[in-house]
Amino acid sequence: NDAVVVAVTSTQVQGQEQGQGVRVFPNPVSDALCFTSFGISGPYLVELIGVDGRVIRSERTSVNHVDVSMLLPGMYALRVNGSTVRFVKN
Repeated sequence: NDAVVVAVTSTQVQGQEQGQGVRVFPNPVSDALCFTSFGISGPYLVELIGVDGRVIRSERTSVNHVDVSMLLPGMYALRVNGSTVRFVKN
């Protein structure tokens, strides 16, 4: 239970420039992972990244959510226009 609290409180990671970043919700997630971007404008380059650093899926989109239902349970990262945040898939 504490690990989930840590994952939830560490969902915002700053981008290269001050004021840029991305936040994801819900975390943990089952199906659709939504994100809010700060200082990042769309369209978005969205990448799902495995714990090994491999890009699982990459797409350009103008919406602020991504389908993660195909992922196995575990820890992943979401990179949006260069800003990366970790999330847990149920």
